[in-house]
Amino acid sequence: MTLTDYLDDWLEGQRLRLQPVTLDAYRQTLACYVTPVLGDIALDALAPGQLELLYADLLDHGGRNGRPLALRTIPYVHALVRKALSH
Repeated sequence: MTLTDYLDDWLEGQRLRLQPVTLDAYRQTLACYVTPVLGDIALDALAPGQLELLYADLLDHGGRNGRPLALRTIPYVHALVRKALSH
């Protein structure tokens, strides 16, 4: 199972627990920042270092047109990934 497959399943499981606007924000955040880079990685092959590199890259180039991403967005992305993976 890839990370994208897992996150899709996790989001579907959250559908009854979350308000639609929250679920949409989660889905958009993961689709924008996480799955394009790490989505094809097998879940059991995902390593913490890959996530750290993702966050560093987002910080430097994750914004619009390759500009730096807002500092507060990185902890939000991390919290969401952590929430999904700890489930």
